Amino acid sequence: MPNTKRLMKLADFLETVPRKKFDIGMWVTSRATEPEGDKPGECGFGACAMGWAVHAELFEGLSFALCDWPKYEGRIGLDAAQTLFDIHMDTAKHFFIADEYPGRRATPKQVAKRIRAFVANPSLALERGE
Repeated sequence: MPNTKRLMKLADFLETVPRKKFDIGMWVTSRATEPEGDKPGECGFGACAMGWAVHAELFEGLSFALCDWPKYEGRIGLDAAQTLFDIHMDTAKHFFIADEYPGRRATPKQVAKRIRAFVANPSLALERGE
């Protein structure tokens, strides 16, 4: 069963992420090093939904590993997302991979909307064969 509480926490947070600091194609664009607002960062910091989840410390145990890929319970990248949210790999790709969005572009609000649609109707995932 998907962890809808965590999914909604991420969707709510994504609504606050500045569009110019979001890049669906990169876990992170540069490592956070200097103060910026309430969280460490630098003017070049940007990330995808999972990168922002790590940066904002939204979920206990979620961190960066390797080349700034998200890590959770020993799993890296999409496997970390799959485990964190208890979702099928195809659903993780649907939320977090650029190729799943028109033109390989998405805003944080578009990702949040996609997550909310899934939480409202998880059977949508079944229609995609999950």
